[in-house]
Parts: sequence; structure tokens; C-alpha cells
Amino acid sequence: MKKMKKILLTGLMVAMIAPFSQTALANEINVNETKIPETLYAFATIREIHHNDKYSSILIQTSGNPSEEILLNVSDESIFLDNQTGKLLDLSMLKEKEQIMAYYSPAMTRSIPPQSKCIAIVTNVDKQSSYAKLVRVGEIIEATKDSMRFLNTDGDFVITISKDTPITQLGSEQTVALTEIKKGDLLFTWVGIAAMSYPAQAEAESVAIVKQSIDQIPDTIDLSPTGIFTQNDQMMIPLRIVFEHLGFEVSWDAASKTATIDNGKIKSSVTLGKDQYQIEDSQEPAVNCGAAPVLINATTYVPLQFVEIIIGDTHTVTLTDGILYIYAK
Repeated sequence: MKKMKKILLTGLMVAMIAPFSQTALANEINVNETKIPETLYAFATIREIHHNDKYSSILIQTSGNPSEEILLNVSDESIFLDNQTGKLLDLSMLKEKEQIMAYYSPAMTRSIPPQSKCIAIVTNVDKQSSYAKLVRVGEIIEATKDSMRFLNTDGDFVITISKDTPITQLGSEQTVALTEIKKGDLLFTWVGIAAMSYPAQAEAESVAIVKQSIDQIPDTIDLSPTGIFTQNDQMMIPLRIVFEHLGFEVSWDAASKTATIDNGKIKSSVTLGKDQYQIEDSQEPAVNCGAAPVLINATTYVPLQFVEIIIGDTHTVTLTDGILYIYAK
């Protein structure tokens, strides 16, 4: 009976403290619960590894409920890391049936299985112990000479790093000072048990700074309010919303039914009913995308491929569930 009273008292204290601590934290930071995550992650098992000179991919089976298969497409930017040693690995060192932590892009195809960009694979993981969590430094809540506390850009994790926390550059033993960590840095942080709050909170046991040349944050445009549709098997998107977001000036000539985009370096015009897309003063011939621009409710729609024609030299684009993801190459 005394034991039962103790349990009830402890539960009451947790119930009283938890809302207070979450409210206090919410007052310190701006939490955006609807933010599109920079990366998705899951404990998983490697089912198959495909590797040749032109293409590499990893088929994983997540351990969540429900479990699902995802095909991760490997690029030169994909990171493979041993959780226990903190050392970088080569793709050839991964093994089928191995337990991993997988980090991948939220932009996925609707194929079976869905495909996504492989951001990182962490091997030698154990659900019961700390593992390398990939985070990008977002809002810095507090920073002193002895410690820093920050919210990751996904808005779901607060991490504290002290001056005694081992900090190195990923792939080397080069140490990094706590004061060198800045907003926007991409880190692997080894964290233990996280506090039961939103966002979760934990102290870093060690940190490895990922090279800044690896930039996985996509620019995103929510097109769902305006609407998207298919025409002749081409995904049609609103021209003005997309290109003004990308820094272009967009003009409309009602007489010729022509829309023009111009950012000072790149200029292009599209005309309703004409399936011809080309950058002005370009040596490349006009491209037929399979669908001509159309005007619906005073909004000009063009094929998604037109975006690739305009910015394809420097970016890649994908469209998933009404969200346009734009990645710098």
C-alpha cells in the first residue's frame, strides 16, 4: 500500500511538472509544429544494396509501426558513419541484414517501394543506447563560454552542448571549439535519454561537425492552396507563385497572352497554348514538355519541367503532396 501511494505521488508530481516545463520552454523558443522536416529518420534493416559505376541504392525496411520498405538513392553527398567509432565508412562496408539508423529526404516518389534521397546511414546502432542524431543548428536559445543550447531547424529537439563535450570535425580527429558552432551548422550529436517534452531535450555526449559543403536543406513552396493538376501526364504548377519565390519578376501581357519571368540573369517567356519553353539568348533549342501553358482563374500554369529548364543547372526539384522541394546541387 505504501508502494502504491509512492507511485501515485510520483505520477502526480510528473503530471504537475511536465506542463510547466513545456510551457516554460515554449516561452523561450518559437516552435513551428507544421514545419516540413529537413530530414526523415528511422531505425531500419538493410534489405538489399545495389551498387555499380553509375547508380547505387539501398533498400531498407523500417522498424516502425507500420513497417515499410524505402529505396534510398545514394549520391556523392550521402554519409555513412559508424555509430560506435564515429568514423566515416564506404558504401562497400555496409552489409545486408544490418541494423541501421537511416536519414533520408522527405521528398519521396509515389512508387512501390517509395524512393528517397539517402542523406546518411549510421551503422552499429542500438535502440537502447545513444546514437548519432543528425541535426542542423536552428535557433540558439542560450550561449555562454561554458555551454550552448539550441533548437534544431526541424523544431523538435533542444540540445545542450557543454565546454567539456568532445567536438570534432566529421571524419577527422581535429577538435573544434564550442564557440565555433554557429546557426546553420549541420551536426551529428550523440545523445542519450531525452526529456519527455515537446520539443524533446537532451545533452550531447559528443559532437561531430559535418562539412559545410553538404547542404541538405531544401527550399520549399507549398502549392496546395493554389492547386496543382496533371495535363497530358505533365504536372502543372502555378508560374507566378513559384518564380516570385525564386526571386524572379513575373509580368503578364494580356494582348499576346504571354507571361515573362526575369531575374536579371535568366529571362524566359511562355505563351498560352504553345508547348515551347526556352531561356532567352540560350544556345539550347526550345523544349516541348508535352503540355502547353494554361490560364485558370487568372493563374498561369506551366509544366513542372519548366522549372527544371530554368534552374536545372544549379538545382534539382521534386514535387510531393503539393510541396515543391528545391535542392541546391
